[in-house]
Amino acid sequence: MNIECIVKKKIPLDIHYLFLSEIINVHINEDLLNEKGKINFTKMAPIVYNPGEYWSLNKKITFMNSRNYEITLEH
Repeated sequence: MNIECIVKKKIPLDIHYLFLSEIINVHINEDLLNEKGKINFTKMAPIVYNPGEYWSLNKKITFMNSRNYEITLEH
């Protein structure tokens, strides 16, 4: 998956910057979609950067139900 963005604002934060961007296009391999056309995150290996570390994001740990209550799944 590749997300194309245009940076709208760059905010200094201590020794880093926060970039606020507008998404202008999304590209995704169709093999990563389920039968309903939604992204199956268990087939990808999304990551996030935390200073000095990279973390995996391919396991759902919470979700919001129809009443907007957060539900935590067992690990």
